[in-house]
Amino acid sequence: MAMVCLMIAAVACTPPAASPTAAPKATEAPKPAASASPAAIATTGCAGGPYAEALIQGAPRVALEIAQTDADRQRGLMGRPSMPTDQGMLFVFPQATRGGFWMRDTLIPLSIAFIQDDGTIVDIQNMQPLDETPHVPPRPYRFALEVNQGWFAANGVKPGDQFRLCLRP
Repeated sequence: MAMVCLMIAAVACTPPAASPTAAPKATEAPKPAASASPAAIATTGCAGGPYAEALIQGAPRVALEIAQTDADRQRGLMGRPSMPTDQGMLFVFPQATRGGFWMRDTLIPLSIAFIQDDGTIVDIQNMQPLDETPHVPPRPYRFALEVNQGWFAANGVKPGDQFRLCLRP
């Protein structure tokens, strides 16, 4: 898996493979969309590795593990017993999607932020371990950031806020 920097810590859940709300599969590594704001996505100057940084007071940051292939997105954080506090998984899709996420075989409670091309958070949802209930945002998104449950609330991050994503090329 490639590493991606996002200013918010993220932890990944696995999208349901057979669900009608499953995230679409990509056959190639996605590139930031042309409509993405230059301030929202960076591929250079990512000192310390990929990260997500919330563009709010205090600029909370999370180190990222990147899931951008079909296999990486389907596996997500399955089977992991824990995740460091300020770490997460960023799911990168080749284009905007409405697909849902579930927690099949995921052992740790997570929060997920659905993020548009410009870094704006569409929705944040809490997900429970081993729960196969689909979590679907109200609008399309390009990135999904999974972090330990409660990280967004503890850092004052909410829908409508923006992230700067530092992704290595």
